Amino acid sequence: MKRKHSQLTIIIYTFCSSLFIQAQNIDTVYHTNNSSLTYHTINTVITDKAQNVWIGTEYGLNLLNADGWQNWFTETSNLHDNAIRSFGLDFDNSLWIGGFQNDLSNFSFLKNDTIYLHEKPAELSSFIRDILFVETDSTKMMFLATSSSLGIYSFNDEYWQFYNFATSPYLRSQHFTSLAYDASKGIYAGTLNGGLFNLKNNGNIRVLFGEETGLPDNTILDVAVDGNGLVWLATPEGGLVSYDDNTFESINPDNKPGFPTRSISSIAISTKNDIWCGTLDAGIVLLNIEGLVKFNIENSTLLSNKINDLHLQNDTLIWAATDNGLAKICTSNKTVSSNFLFPVHKVDAVYPNPSNGNLILTQKHLILRISVYNTTGSLVYDTFNPTQNINLSYLQNGSYLLNIQTENAVYVQKILIFY
Repeated sequence: MKRKHSQLTIIIYTFCSSLFIQAQNIDTVYHTNNSSLTYHTINTVITDKAQNVWIGTEYGLNLLNADGWQNWFTETSNLHDNAIRSFGLDFDNSLWIGGFQNDLSNFSFLKNDTIYLHEKPAELSSFIRDILFVETDSTKMMFLATSSSLGIYSFNDEYWQFYNFATSPYLRSQHFTSLAYDASKGIYAGTLNGGLFNLKNNGNIRVLFGEETGLPDNTILDVAVDGNGLVWLATPEGGLVSYDDNTFESINPDNKPGFPTRSISSIAISTKNDIWCGTLDAGIVLLNIEGLVKFNIENSTLLSNKINDLHLQNDTLIWAATDNGLAKICTSNKTVSSNFLFPVHKVDAVYPNPSNGNLILTQKHLILRISVYNTTGSLVYDTFNPTQNINLSYLQNGSYLLNIQTENAVYVQKILIFY
């Protein structure tokens, strides 16, 4: 695990400090003036298995699909609160809805276009900030992150369990903000000023809090787990933070030039481990093997730099909930610009390409390092003593990114290996 963490950190450090990608325009922006959105402040967004787009606003539930728009309110349905703050999709693709404060004893779920009420105990606040469903071989569970407790509901025996000051006095905060699940490590929960909470599969609890653990910010607004098992944390003051079950590392403007802010609100991770970050003051940031992309009100049609939630649909679309409407971004066709802090050049540094893995270096500059990464971001070749011949014949067929560093520039080339 530690090795995976260091590999990904190398990639982010190399490309965030040296390469920018110019964001193309936001593909579509929906707001109250050009659509049937019921309110301009969007708190959360999710897409279901039928590709319906569910939009939670400060006033009303909205649905966008091929048939158009549909809306629900407390005044006309069983929706328990018009101020929607979270969504969760269960095992049957039913939509569960977390609100702010309207109903103390119930919260809503929507099944087959009808909204029902589900009773919740008094130990759980009406402020439901995240909803997560986990299915194992033996049980189906729903996790609620609320401002007063972490609640766990077992659908098998219809039983609630709680983690708060009364049941877990070692907690630093019982205000839970966000949830993620890793099959080997269990539940990760972010808290408000209480650090990172880890409920392991064996029932043991670990709380990571404060500078002694290396956590740069005890408030965590979102948590996600990537394909390598790295935990990613969105913090309002500590930047984008990664955790490999041993060490925390932060990506922020102080240590990664070009990264626009320390205030991260939300995270979405693709199957290729592209990391999309919503921020509180700088729009949207994409980190991937090719560099860093920024979407904001200055370089795109995004209508607000305050991002409340991000949702990735089938690795092809990003939906961004903002304080001034909903933005849809196609994840492909984002192009490299010539505006670099540190010169980066796309060149034909090696040939032949495609090849069987035996490459000849054409670059004549003084080379300090040659690195090769696969499409998931793993470092597969690295040398500080390069020769003219590079042997990558041991790699599997596929595409890779070649990175050549000199004293004054970085040279990148996509290479294909087939044999």
